[in-house]
Amino acid sequence: MRHATLKTLLAALLLTTTGFAGNEKGGAGIAENNILFAYWNLEKFIELCQASPGCNLNDDESKTLSRVRENLPKERLTKNQIVFKSGTKEPGFFVIDGLIRMAKTGFTVGEVIYVNTDFLYPAMVMNMVGVPAYGRPFDIPHAVSLLVHEMGHHLGIKEHTSLDLLGSKVQTMMRTNTQEVDGGPEERHLIATAINYGGMTAADLVVRDADRVLPLTKDLQKSLTCPSTKGSLKGFWIWNLHWGRYRFNGPKTFVRPLRARIQLLCGEAPAGETRAAEFEVELTAVRSKEGPLVWQDGPFVIRQSKEN
Repeated sequence: MRHATLKTLLAALLLTTTGFAGNEKGGAGIAENNILFAYWNLEKFIELCQASPGCNLNDDESKTLSRVRENLPKERLTKNQIVFKSGTKEPGFFVIDGLIRMAKTGFTVGEVIYVNTDFLYPAMVMNMVGVPAYGRPFDIPHAVSLLVHEMGHHLGIKEHTSLDLLGSKVQTMMRTNTQEVDGGPEERHLIATAINYGGMTAADLVVRDADRVLPLTKDLQKSLTCPSTKGSLKGFWIWNLHWGRYRFNGPKTFVRPLRARIQLLCGEAPAGETRAAEFEVELTAVRSKEGPLVWQDGPFVIRQSKEN
């Protein structure tokens, strides 16, 4: 079977085992989870690009994105459509035209997308003061670009250059609307991401580490409120995302606050108004027998400041 591929994006240095995508909490590590999060939310990311003049799409590119978006329900009928493999552990699997590729798939909607895990994590840097052991893994904007490219091949598009360009446009728009913060030099694996959609709908907020994905958007929607005189909450925009210090809640339980400023859209347009506020989400972790912290699923404690 002929395969289409995404050109090499990163240097191959850290290997992981084969994993399969079952749902948005599956995967074998944070980079894999980022790809799965992008997979299950791809509609929103495509629509963000199409609605933004800054995405600079031509007519053909917009039509391609529309077709990719329209095909997503059919794509997801394929169980475990995203498969993670190590090209090093399976020599030649990702070699196309003499080059090692980031991913490969076929030319029909619903075909499996194979992702080369050799490219998902950066190099390990040891014994260097001030340099974390690992840099950032393959992130959500990169994952969106990868999926747009591969699902473009499912439309029968065999040429790579145009799909590379289209994927990069969506990725650029994603980065413009995405804020990402890790847990600091000792916790590069703990990453909080806020993705804004122009404030007209709820921003996405998600926390991930090597083992878990914690979606926080629904909890925010339930907890955030507008002043009673301004109508109900219709959407919000998140910025200035940052971590607070750990607090201890017993000998084995740790609480770490995640804070941000937020712009609330209150009431129906055109009479709707915006109000600035701040919020804090308490994330709780328990020390495992092996040592690492295990982050707990919600419900999460969320506090909203007075408007300012």
